[in-house]
Amino acid sequence: MKYKILIAGAALAAMAVSCSRTASPDTTISFSSFHQAQNYRLEGSAKAYETDSDLVFLCEARILMPEVLYGHNADSLRNEILKVGFDTVGQQHEELIGEVLRHAASEIGFTPVAVNDTVTGNNDGCFIVDGDVRNMNQRTFAYSVTVSSYQPYAAHGMYTTEYINYDLREGRIFRLDELVTAEGLEKLPDMLRKTARGMRNFVGPTDLTALPADNNFYVDLSGNLIFVYQPYEIASYAQGIIEVPQPSYQISEYLTPYGMRLLLGTDDR
Repeated sequence: MKYKILIAGAALAAMAVSCSRTASPDTTISFSSFHQAQNYRLEGSAKAYETDSDLVFLCEARILMPEVLYGHNADSLRNEILKVGFDTVGQQHEELIGEVLRHAASEIGFTPVAVNDTVTGNNDGCFIVDGDVRNMNQRTFAYSVTVSSYQPYAAHGMYTTEYINYDLREGRIFRLDELVTAEGLEKLPDMLRKTARGMRNFVGPTDLTALPADNNFYVDLSGNLIFVYQPYEIASYAQGIIEVPQPSYQISEYLTPYGMRLLLGTDDR
């Protein structure tokens, strides 16, 4: 099922936690919702796994797809979502996602045969991609892509969450090295390690020696940087995804001019 969601500027203002003194000329945003789920029977797997019947593998995508953000066409953001979640890009995202889901079922090593039953939970393994808005204020938009998988009879599943950050005013994706200087990028791991030590009582022990893989982070509603480490990256699987915050004002000397404007609002009047 696919449907449109429209949010006018007034509604967006109600959602925003921080307010900019500079009004955007067009604060309309629009999303489309995409959901596809298909169970596949893995032909011949019963013999390999010594089960009474072939295994069933679920492939599912649940994506809130941005169409327009603050009046900007969101093509670049949609492509980034496809790249992160499905390792592909293109305009026909419904067809592309369907192909990736079918391919995921075939990677188990058996011929996948689509079956009518698509009830989640009635399967022996799965590959699921969720895309949704993490947060949004009047300047930044953070989008999360979570990929979860469970191989039949594995000890446990695996999941990762990656973030995409978008500048609503300028209508573009931004990366960490656009916000933080080269010197700041070198110093950040030490800062984050100290913060993680202070979080030990509720996240457990960590072995943080570097920035997250692919500089995985998002900007929170207050303009702070939240660095996100996947399971196994700095701690045990049981500790899950670990988020380590870095207040932007504490690293202001290491922010680029663009980072100062975006995170601290130095261009607001």
